Formats: sequence, structure tokens, C-alpha cells
Amino acid sequence: MEKAELLYNAYKRKEAIEPFEVSKEEAMNIFLRFSSLLVSDEGLGGYKISLVRKEHLERFGGDQPMYGILTKKMITKEREVLLSFPKNFAELEVVILAQGCNPVNIPECVKGIFIGVELPSTRFNTWNLNANQLLADDSAAGNLFIGHEVELPLKASMYLNGEKVEKTPQCFC
Repeated sequence: MEKAELLYNAYKRKEAIEPFEVSKEEAMNIFLRFSSLLVSDEGLGGYKISLVRKEHLERFGGDQPMYGILTKKMITKEREVLLSFPKNFAELEVVILAQGCNPVNIPECVKGIFIGVELPSTRFNTWNLNANQLLADDSAAGNLFIGHEVELPLKASMYLNGEKVEKTPQCFC
């Protein structure tokens, strides 16, 4: 079975798998196939950007940010989200609803700005991964909770079990 199908089957069965080694080129090909399977099954919901902070690039050995595909099923406004895989963490996000954007029509193409919480989730059984493995795994696309519409600039705080998170927490792995 090909690696993209291994990831897809892990996603569908909600089972974590052992990480596999991949080159950057192979990771891109796996990502394209895996995300294509996801979208054909659940529809395209949007895109996510990963590894944008210097410490995340260093932790995973990446050299540039990367994107992932979110399916319609991964995006929710429901306050309760089922975590399907054992390796999750939460990130406060600004979610931009846009349509038909190109360099000429920004900001007119932006239809709304929302506060959100991304719950990245890998199909692998560990977060001890490198950037190529994350790319192959659709940049650990998991769930995205979309909250209230907001205006920029935005000042927000994240609370975990009722307590304010004062700094970026380490992975809850």
C-alpha cells in the first residue's frame, strides 16, 4: 500500500500509525495524493498554514512555512469537537473567509474574519516528526473551530480548563 493510502486509511479508521521517512519531493507527492483523497471524500473546506513561527520551523527542521488542506468535515462551529487521534494540541487562530483572492483585489475578496481554535492532529503516533513527515501528513490538519466574527486588529486570549494560557504551551502529546 502506498504511503498516501496508509495516511488516508489511518484518517478514516481514526488509528495512529508509525512515522515513515520521506524526502521533501516524496512528501509533496504524498501530501498531494492524501489531500486529494480527503477532498474527494469530504469536500474542500479551506487551507491552513503551518510552521510559520521560527521556533516551529526549528523544532521540525523546516526551511519555510507550508500549507495543508482542511476538509468541510474538519471545520466546525460546534463548541464540542471530537478528537479522533491521540496526538493533539490547540492553537488560537485568526480565520479569514475569502473568495477569489488575487494580489489585485485584496482586501475586497475578504468576506469575514473570525476567531478560531485549530486542533492540529497527526495521523502518526508521535509528534517527534520532521517537516517532511508533517507535509506528507497534510500539515497535521485536524479540526478547526470557527467562533465569532471579529475586526482587526484583534486582541485575544486562550483559556485551557478555565485558566488563561499566558504563553504558547508545549505540545500536549
